[in-house]
Amino acid sequence: MSRTAIHRVLVGLAVLAVGAAFLAAPAAGAAVAGTAVAKAGTNYAFDDPFSSSRTSWWRSARFGMFIHFGAYSQLEGVYTRPDGTTCKNAEWIKRACNIPMADYEKVAAKFNPASFNADAIVSLAKAAGQKYIVQTAKHHEGYAMWPTKVNTWNLRDHSAFNKNRDILAEMKAAADKHGIRYGLYYSIWDWHNPNFTANFAQYKKDMYAQLKELVTNYHPAILWFDGEWTVDNPTNPWSAADGEDLQAYLHGLDPKLIVDNRAGKRRVVDGDFGTPEQAIPAAPVDGQPWESCMTINGHWGFASYDSKWKSATTLTRNLIGIAARSGNYLLNIGPDRTGAVPAGAAKALQGMGSWLGANGQSAAVYGAGVARNVVPPAWGNVAWAPGGRLEASVYTWPGAGKPLHLSTVTPLTITGAKVLGSSQKVTVTKSGDGYDLTPSGGPTNGIATVIELTVTTPGAVTGTGTGLTAQYWANSSYTGAPAVMGQI
Repeated sequence: MSRTAIHRVLVGLAVLAVGAAFLAAPAAGAAVAGTAVAKAGTNYAFDDPFSSSRTSWWRSARFGMFIHFGAYSQLEGVYTRPDGTTCKNAEWIKRACNIPMADYEKVAAKFNPASFNADAIVSLAKAAGQKYIVQTAKHHEGYAMWPTKVNTWNLRDHSAFNKNRDILAEMKAAADKHGIRYGLYYSIWDWHNPNFTANFAQYKKDMYAQLKELVTNYHPAILWFDGEWTVDNPTNPWSAADGEDLQAYLHGLDPKLIVDNRAGKRRVVDGDFGTPEQAIPAAPVDGQPWESCMTINGHWGFASYDSKWKSATTLTRNLIGIAARSGNYLLNIGPDRTGAVPAGAAKALQGMGSWLGANGQSAAVYGAGVARNVVPPAWGNVAWAPGGRLEASVYTWPGAGKPLHLSTVTPLTITGAKVLGSSQKVTVTKSGDGYDLTPSGGPTNGIATVIELTVTTPGAVTGTGTGLTAQYWANSSYTGAPAVMGQI
């Protein structure tokens, strides 16, 4: 039994016991932690995404850019019906506004994102402090944003765009130039390909062919899937078995690929990470690495009427809180129909980058994770950081001479404290269930001031037990011989 299977079985025993029947799966032989070698018959992750060298860069990156850009961008969020009435939506506008396919194809034929500037977009991501990018290669509308050979429903063959340009290739080149990892989004659900409903087996062949193009031509570090859910109009037949086959196929193409859990059915065994959307979990997510994908305003694709941009303060604190729960933050931009990034989105991202680039405050984000030995405080967030440090991001600064109280849940000793970007003294005093931290001066900025604590903890205690044994049955009554067994 692989380490991944054992790890996830144990998590399942703790938090997903009711899923015993559907989580049971044949073991595929032992996988060595940190390796990326697909085993015959392996349907799920073939190593442990919590510890694998394959996912190590992603786990430390913490901050990425999502880009929603497709033929829907041509409408910029507003569809005018033949009778003169309007309907508003963004990337779902075709379905939400019930646009006839023939009319939608006419819209796509006018799409001409001549102002799309890959270097400018990647430079914006770098200035924001984002370490990776995930760009929509194909959304639910089925429109391919690269010159696919599978069909003509794509940016080269069905648009007014320069047929000699390939924006995915341009983005990949710019990302490599600036040291940013490049990933691609692909929707399983497809509103345009008739085989999706008429001949699903053929659709899967088409899908695999397109994915091979993407992996071979653009070498993405991440493939981010979506549209796996059960839905109609059109009916989506995607199954857990389809997801297992897909993951095995992808790892055969590139064993280093990182894949989200929507490649399957969002089970704990699917993909390498979970994908909470437009939400930040209140506590660390057990069972798998995770990433919150969120918008800067209220839409994924560009909507001309939506100028409600979240502030740099809100977004930065979101990032700090997510990192303090060991998650990643995938923050979206939606270029307009010309390919230009909205000024409001750019301003917010630049504000985040300014905070990350000052005073060494990024230590509270990159490579940081949950500090399980303290209680999350009301005045901000506290993250664990390598080197025996806690990074306390303070949102509500205390009055002069007043302390910040930090409650502890396991023994630790604070051996040092300093305010990043300031020479002021921080007095540390044991108090009640933890420590009082009393800075001698004011905050360094209005978004978050980081107090870095150096801590020590008691050494590990050597136990006398023989390990843990896990058993899973392929039925809900737990009868017969276990289908999966393992011991650590």
